[in-house]
Amino acid sequence: MNVTLQAATADDLDRLIPLMAEFYHYFDYPFDAPTHWAMVADFLANPQLGSIWLLQYDGQDAGYLALTYGFIFEFGGRESRVDELYIREAYRSAGLGRFALEQIQQKAPKLGLKTVTMQVEKYNDRARKLYESLGFVDLERATLTWFPAT
Repeated sequence: MNVTLQAATADDLDRLIPLMAEFYHYFDYPFDAPTHWAMVADFLANPQLGSIWLLQYDGQDAGYLALTYGFIFEFGGRESRVDELYIREAYRSAGLGRFALEQIQQKAPKLGLKTVTMQVEKYNDRARKLYESLGFVDLERATLTWFPAT
């Protein structure tokens, strides 16, 4: 198995946007290609916001991981969130999600990260078990979200 995880650049937009469209379709999230194209281009042009990583299996695009950055006083500095982790259906159950997360965990000190957090859908026990096996813990806190009126 030849698996790699490489930081994406603006040159990778043609590869990233179709992967994102698949991810959003899989979870039935709204997706607008031109909006996402502009958003991802802006994100990649501003590395202080985070990074996107392309996952390849035997030279084929198998998925991606989007890591966003913030700051958290409680844990001592720069935090990150695995905002999106997508593995194409043909590559699932091959250990690619584990590989991608392990790679991010190894890169975390060089990226100056104090924490890596992620959310998991409540019904997705399989993913939750994977994340917990890698040391992710449930802090028993609720995520609350506010959206400004538009």
